Amino acid sequence: MTAISRVMGALRASLAAALPDRIHTASLVDHVQRQPAELEQGVVTALLPEIEPGDWDSTLRLRVVGQLQVRKHVSQPHDVEAAELALYGQLRAWLRNPGPAVPPLTLRSARFSSQLEFPFGWVALELDMGPLDEADAPDSETYPPNQQPGRLLRAHMDVDLAPHETRDEHNKWLHGDYSASRPELTLETQHHGPDHDQPETGG
Repeated sequence: MTAISRVMGALRASLAAALPDRIHTASLVDHVQRQPAELEQGVVTALLPEIEPGDWDSTLRLRVVGQLQVRKHVSQPHDVEAAELALYGQLRAWLRNPGPAVPPLTLRSARFSSQLEFPFGWVALELDMGPLDEADAPDSETYPPNQQPGRLLRAHMDVDLAPHETRDEHNKWLHGDYSASRPELTLETQHHGPDHDQPETGG
């Protein structure tokens, strides 16, 4: 499970805990594929349409959708709007305090059905979550799989501590260009063979 998968799980768990009277699911399907009783209770789904990646962090562009239905034979179109606003109010309250496991959330917009799909209704919130720091993720998530080189004669390592330099700066270091920035630590190891010492230097 990646860092993004973990934080999406934390967000969905937080949302379910904050709105226990609603039905929560990770799968979005059309209103007609759901049971009327479920829609009358309100179905909430958190989705991930887009990721804005950085070198060592990402901002997640989220969409939280609430699906609703009112009883047609005893309701009017404006009752859909009232149900949507009630759900919207609950979602806004959750956004103010989603809990410590969820990165910062910013509401960008909220859209409603405008009573056009009576007796169905919906609320769609567009959110930003993050930035999510991915620098502390396990190596298996951050770097490509280990390579199996032949005989290793020399190793050079540049250590970049937080706040990290950009990928462009790292590429410059790979080519020996330290004109704009420098690593906090450089390690050099020479491998001369099994019968020789292997000196290590740091800078």
